[in-house]
Amino acid sequence: MRFDISGRTKQYGRKARERRRIWSAWLWKEVKGGGDGLGREAGTVGMGGPGYRELARDYIDKNGYKRYWDDAGKAPYLFNGDCFISYDDGESLRIKADYVREKGLGGIMFWEYGCDPEGILLNDIYEAFRA
Repeated sequence: MRFDISGRTKQYGRKARERRRIWSAWLWKEVKGGGDGLGREAGTVGMGGPGYRELARDYIDKNGYKRYWDDAGKAPYLFNGDCFISYDDGESLRIKADYVREKGLGGIMFWEYGCDPEGILLNDIYEAFRA
């Protein structure tokens, strides 16, 4: 799934609102077709996935999960041959912050603060806007 609000920002300028989750992971199981998992049919609907601390500790390039990059969505994802997890990290958040600045938007809304209790990703957003 790709999020593109470019038409909306042109239409509404600074009043545009981008509704999207920034770092709450989404998880799909029973992904069919193998490969890197991107764009494949899943046997489940997307559901909330692990928080960032758990992703870093147990999933990112661990326990059979491999990190991939979706260049269209500018975001990382994990796949282990059955389970697909999309999420944001420092790299994707920097790209999103650049987009916000470039389009003159008012900021970033994210969900869910509780998924990053150490504030790692919140700090990445802060540093991206300071750059």
